[in-house]
Amino acid sequence: MRYTYAQRRMMEMYRLDVYRGMKAVGRIGRWGIPELPSDEQQTDFDGLVAYNEIRGKDLSRMGVHFFIDDYQFERLWNNPYKYRDELRGAGAVLTPDFSLYADMPLAEQIYNVFRNRVVGAFFWNLRMNVIPTVSWSDRRSYDFCFEGVEVGSVVAVSDNGCLATEEARRLWMEGFEEMKRRIRPKLILMYGSGRELEGEENIRYFKNGNIERLRGYGR
Repeated sequence: MRYTYAQRRMMEMYRLDVYRGMKAVGRIGRWGIPELPSDEQQTDFDGLVAYNEIRGKDLSRMGVHFFIDDYQFERLWNNPYKYRDELRGAGAVLTPDFSLYADMPLAEQIYNVFRNRVVGAFFWNLRMNVIPTVSWSDRRSYDFCFEGVEVGSVVAVSDNGCLATEEARRLWMEGFEEMKRRIRPKLILMYGSGRELEGEENIRYFKNGNIERLRGYGR
């Protein structure tokens, strides 16, 4: 089927090309969120590097994470074809961590989960080693924030900016426990402090490189 220029632009704007591809292979779940396969996930990379710091780096033994401000990776949603080659050789690619905040409208939160999984599906279709990034806001988000992640998957989470107050810490820990209950992950990649997870099993910890550098400057 041939599309007009306007139709192609609409498909690109809403990433309908990726959505239809996943639908064709039966990998669309609730809310129309793509389901990311987990059977070929690999975790034998050496560390994690932020997407905004990959330039000039050998990524073959590294995983690329998106635990940074959304504006620094919004371009991946807007035009993933333009930026795919910069990630193609990475040891792993985590899905973009589009923000979920408790005071955001639920419609916007669902949309950000959708975008997370759609970009992940795009990477997966390119045969990249994709690891879903899972995040949540409050209990209302549990109805959709774990969609598109297979039970038993390797997942990535972060507590960056989530432990500033007692209420924030409580919400993050409640969501973490709910994530474990629903997904039953084979392995959790934890980026950040991880200070609330002492005694947890099946977790691989990665320090926040920016915080570590700031600590170094203060010595």
